[in-house]
Amino acid sequence: MTLNTDGTITVNSNTPSGTYTVVYEICEVGATPANCDQASVTVVVNNVIDAVDDDFSATPVAVGDTTTSVVTNDTLNGNPVVIGTNPGEVTLTGVTVPAGLTLNTDGTITVNSNTPSGTYTVVYEICEVGATPANCDQASVTVVVLNPIIAEDDGPTTIIVDTPGPLSGGNVLGNDTLNGVVVTVGNTDVTPTSDGPLSIDADGNITIASNTPAGTYTITYQICETGANPPNCDTATATYIIITDSDGDGVTNIDEISDGTDPDDFCDFNPENVSLPFSDAFLSADCDNDGLTNDDEYGPDPNNPLDSDGDGLADFLDNNNHSPAEDDLEIFNLVTPNGDNDNDVFVIRNIELYPNNSVEIYNRWGVLVYEAIGYGQNGKYFRGVSEGRVTISQASELPVGTYFYIVKYVNDNGENKERSGYLYINR
Repeated sequence: MTLNTDGTITVNSNTPSGTYTVVYEICEVGATPANCDQASVTVVVNNVIDAVDDDFSATPVAVGDTTTSVVTNDTLNGNPVVIGTNPGEVTLTGVTVPAGLTLNTDGTITVNSNTPSGTYTVVYEICEVGATPANCDQASVTVVVLNPIIAEDDGPTTIIVDTPGPLSGGNVLGNDTLNGVVVTVGNTDVTPTSDGPLSIDADGNITIASNTPAGTYTITYQICETGANPPNCDTATATYIIITDSDGDGVTNIDEISDGTDPDDFCDFNPENVSLPFSDAFLSADCDNDGLTNDDEYGPDPNNPLDSDGDGLADFLDNNNHSPAEDDLEIFNLVTPNGDNDNDVFVIRNIELYPNNSVEIYNRWGVLVYEAIGYGQNGKYFRGVSEGRVTISQASELPVGTYFYIVKYVNDNGENKERSGYLYINR
């Protein structure tokens, strides 16, 4: 303190709040001997300290983040406070600091690891250094913790069904994050749900139900940060492509394994167990390499493929496009009317030996598309062109596909014979 010449007392800078006593003396001017007297003055210094509440909710923080200082807007005698131990400075003390937060010595607040999202209130106190009695004030700070949670879509994941019973679709949490780190069942809750044949449990495991048909399936799931208030959640989808017939031969992988056939070879299967549609790849392939597609040779019944020569081997597996000889008559069941002089007509070898003959050809709907008496004579050959009398117009080029022929003739013994089978047109 300073006692001024005019008797006033000035409180100097950084003087702490408190009660001070000043002793002064006055003396008569010119008196001999000196004529003096003393007195004391009590001065109370009360510096105004103001801790102002803070609301940081407009700038949420996450684990590992630190706020600005809570004392930024606090004052001592109208001046911004300085945290320290010297006169004119203040001390900082946490009164109420929630678990998960740390009030640092510089007035900032740090969000500790594993602190859930939510709204937290910190109460702190600042006190003037050296003040007697203590000169303090308290304020509260609102801190919003918002940990970024991201659920990433999964898939599509291909599942090959080769065993009976429910199948595992794996765990969906492997690419989901909380604060940039892969989530765990310890910090994240998964809402169990199901959608069609797919279901997800509380640990994020996907189960695919038994007997799920082939197809593409999607389930939407939700993950939420454990302990967050209000809830902190995100959603994503998991997509699965279910393949029950890997090679597209119409038989499930499970049945093929049971049959001992190859689930990855569409030429190797048991037709009796065909339960699914044939794939386009199977239909357009040629298992016996005879120039006819499987679709051309298989026939209309998936469980009973054609076996024109009755040798126990289905046509689509039998590299043999003609009937076995009887009466030295060989019937070739492939017509490729493309002008290359190879099977351009329906070949019945040695038909000229039996001039008393007739040939009829029908389409798959039983419509007569060609007929001739004396086939093989005077240029009478079937060239893939309709010459029937019903429904199909004359001279109409017939489409690629499967047809049925009936050949009637009288053999050398005068016996009436009839041969029939399937005929294939492939241009």
